[in-house]
Amino acid sequence: MLRTLLLPTVCAALGGAVFLHAEDARADCPWTVRGKLKVDHRLSELASKFDKSALANVQVRVSAKEKVMGVWGTWNAWPTVRTGSDGAFSVSATKNCDGRRFKIEVKFQDDDLEVRHEHSTSSVEKVKWYTILDESSGEHAAGTTDVGDKIFSANGALDLDEDEPWAHADIWVLYRMAIAKAASFGSEFAFSGQVAVKYPHNSDVAPDDVEASYCNPTTKVIYIFRSNDGSEDHFDTDALLHELGHRWAYNHTSGEICLTETLLLQGSTHGLVGDSCVAFHEGFAAYFDDEMGRALFGGTKALPFARPTINDGLPGSATAITSESLMQRHDMGWWSVFHTLSTPLLHKYDFGTSSSSTPADRIATLAAIPVGCSSPDISFPEVLSVFNPGNGFTAAISRQELTIEGFLERAAARLADIDAAQGELIESLVDPASSVQPRSGLCEGGK
Repeated sequence: MLRTLLLPTVCAALGGAVFLHAEDARADCPWTVRGKLKVDHRLSELASKFDKSALANVQVRVSAKEKVMGVWGTWNAWPTVRTGSDGAFSVSATKNCDGRRFKIEVKFQDDDLEVRHEHSTSSVEKVKWYTILDESSGEHAAGTTDVGDKIFSANGALDLDEDEPWAHADIWVLYRMAIAKAASFGSEFAFSGQVAVKYPHNSDVAPDDVEASYCNPTTKVIYIFRSNDGSEDHFDTDALLHELGHRWAYNHTSGEICLTETLLLQGSTHGLVGDSCVAFHEGFAAYFDDEMGRALFGGTKALPFARPTINDGLPGSATAITSESLMQRHDMGWWSVFHTLSTPLLHKYDFGTSSSSTPADRIATLAAIPVGCSSPDISFPEVLSVFNPGNGFTAAISRQELTIEGFLERAAARLADIDAAQGELIESLVDPASSVQPRSGLCEGGK
């Protein structure tokens, strides 16, 4: 801090001592601004589980201004800090003791995650500073100023109740939970590099009816769609986790450019497509949504489709799925494969046949549960591990392996709880033309 000193003047000289007169400089004072950052959740799963959450590891920037010649000056930024696990932040500085007003801004960005704003695609600034306090009256004395809880909610001030930053706060909580959960399975399951997500995504050039949520296979950036007029909005947990599943898969596969190729040729990567690679990625993203959602929020395990439903045409397709070849070209066919592989106590279920009308929709529990059975017990992390190197596989799963036969052969080789014969059994179970039932290969005597 600059201090103004008067030029010294000699007042007297007594006994060789010189006495100088100077104006007292303004003293320094310690200043601290503290508070807590929270969100009142809009995503239903977060709202049901937490109601409100602390926003951890968010960047916080405090700026202050003081009077200059009796007029409030400009904002001067103090050191930037991050919130703790409880959402608390505290910014300290040593300044002169004049009264001050404060402005506080926050940014959703760290090494693991950044949440981008609506116009970030054409902007150098991908992640915004959002204002949660901006004082235009009053002033604070030196010492500690506690601004209390700052909550993204319908009752918030400034950017706290604005749609974009409020949604970003929810995305921040959900994605940090999912990123941490994946890492908790082991280092080989962790997301590689920073996850970047843009919401809302729309375009001033492309019409809304050709826009969609997606994760770019090349840049790995996630885009969550909301139409320009707000009539269609993909801001929900399923869409967010689905696209995060794509992001995870891109780090653990090769050949994901197949999605871009099919999108350009067909205009969609869902339903019945020409390339099993595309259906695999979309089916896995849907499975990831289910299982990561269960890992974070609990819930019942989804069961795979029964053969009568598959033969009638899977969701998203009017075409009857009557063969394994068609099954592996449909995203919900692959979704059913992943869930069949990871259904506990598989021997107790009936898959039906192509000529039966039951069970309808999903596989059904048998009226009489067989005895002397041993089913594979494959967890969500174990399904993820099939993607990774190990057990003779030196690389992540490749585009050439993204057939039902290829994936299940790799699963049987990679996983301790399933052998080659059981892998072949599961291949038969997801074949809509087969009549094989789980008990035939998992129970004594096949009954």
